Amino acid sequence: MAQLTSQGMHANQQITFLSDGADNLRELQFSFYPESRHVLDWFHITMRLTVLNQYAKGVEKSDPAIGTVSFRYT
Repeated sequence: MAQLTSQGMHANQQITFLSDGADNLRELQFSFYPESRHVLDWFHITMRLTVLNQYAKGVEKSDPAIGTVSFRYT
């Protein structure tokens, strides 16, 4: 909060936080500015999805029976 105040931020001023959606970070943001707006950072979400995709590829190679399960999108 001191950092925002030093930059000229006022307690009643509207602010938008950009983060990866972690609960602890979101709680911290709202504790400083309850009226703040929270926006997800798509870069971090994409990184998480990429890790899950790489994990799935590894499962497919290590255990083909599990890795060949297909999903249908409707």
